[in-house]
Amino acid sequence: MVEFDDVVSSPPPPPPSRGQKTGRMPSVVAGSWGAGVSGRVMPPPPPPPSGGAFAGNGRAGSTITSADLLASGLQTAGPGRLKVDLTTPLEKLFLIVFLLACVLTGLLLMTVLLEDKSALPMFFSSLIPLGISFWLYWWTDNYYVVDLRNRMFLFHFHFGPIDFDWSVAPFGKIAACTTTSVHKTSKQGKHGPTRHWWEYATVVVLDSGKIIPVSDFSRENLNAANLLAEKLARVFQAKHVSGRSQCIPVVKRDSRGNLVVTQEQPSQLWLLMVVLVVFGVFLIGNLADKFR
Repeated sequence: MVEFDDVVSSPPPPPPSRGQKTGRMPSVVAGSWGAGVSGRVMPPPPPPPSGGAFAGNGRAGSTITSADLLASGLQTAGPGRLKVDLTTPLEKLFLIVFLLACVLTGLLLMTVLLEDKSALPMFFSSLIPLGISFWLYWWTDNYYVVDLRNRMFLFHFHFGPIDFDWSVAPFGKIAACTTTSVHKTSKQGKHGPTRHWWEYATVVVLDSGKIIPVSDFSRENLNAANLLAEKLARVFQAKHVSGRSQCIPVVKRDSRGNLVVTQEQPSQLWLLMVVLVVFGVFLIGNLADKFR
């Protein structure tokens, strides 16, 4: 059985009798708005199972401490809650808008200081979108939450006064934790050399086959992605599929219907299809010219 040392305390005492005050914090129901109902006392969660299961094979649990979890990059997000942070698409959008506003404001400022003083009103006007985009980015904080008490994997959405949790899956629906990768290229100048590298991130695989990235992609950092995947697998009591260099997770089902997660190199079939399409268009063009 997994033990969460210093993260989750011993099972809470029985609910107090009616009229008796309690010091417990109100629970947050996954998928609901706000932070729970004042005075509501949730029943104690059921004890965790003796071991997770994957593809029909039981796996014994292991002891894990809060120090181990924090060393893997996880932060606490309240009592019995661990934070798995990443930059969501919404946060990236607000950050890009803020950077573009910074560039625009900087260009107008240089114009005012070096060339045309009449651009000063435009410079002050550019401060409005700059401030709005900064406010949007600053007020947005979205991340995944590992709810140890209720054994739920949640997505936490925070935007200004809006703050709620959304259920992703219970621990029992998480089949495996592993890594994924993307190939990146960059060319230095028009005639410069092309650089190639791989970026890696941690993903969670649900029993439905859905793959959910839970970390940012990091350049040539497979070890960190594997470490986080291993720690999450121990918490979820799911299988840890060790990530391989330049590979992606492939989800299949065996003859008995059990989910199997493997690491394989990305298929280059799409590249062959692009070449065939280009060749076909070129061939059709030549044939059309001959019959004219």
